[in-house]
Amino acid sequence: MTGPAAVIMVRGGRLPTGADEAVAEAGGNAVVVGSGTLEGAAALGTARLIRWWETGDGFAPAALALGLARTLQDHPLVILPASADGRDVAPRLAAEMDRPLLAGAERVALTSVADGRPRVTAAVAQRDVDALVDVTVDGHRVAVD
Repeated sequence: MTGPAAVIMVRGGRLPTGADEAVAEAGGNAVVVGSGTLEGAAALGTARLIRWWETGDGFAPAALALGLARTLQDHPLVILPASADGRDVAPRLAAEMDRPLLAGAERVALTSVADGRPRVTAAVAQRDVDALVDVTVDGHRVAVD
C-alpha cells in the first residue's frame, strides 16, 4: 500500500490556496492536474514526488474524477485543498473511488496502517459552534482540507 497523495488542480499554472499545505500533509506526494501543470508543479515548495496531467483549458470535474480514481486507487488517503475546484472534484472523486468523503478538514493525516486498513486522523470544522473536532476513522478516505 502506498501513502497519501494530494490532488492539486491548477488553471493557467496558478496554484489554489492551500496547495502546499495539502501536499505537505500528503508527505510531499502530489498529482497536479489542469492547465499549466508544469508551471504549477514547479511552484509547489513542499512537493517531493510530482506527477502531472495536462488537461488543457476546459474544466470537466466528472471526467477528472474518473481519471483520478483510477490513478489514485492505491493511495489510502487522497487530499484536495478546499479551493472551489477541490470542493467540486472531491465528492465526485470519493464517489468514483467508493470512499467516504472527509469534508471540512483543517488538518488530516494517515497515522497508521494495521492489517491493511489505514487509519486517518483529522481536525474537522464544526461550523455551527465555530470549533474543531478531532476525529479518527479507519479505512480509505478522500479529504478536503
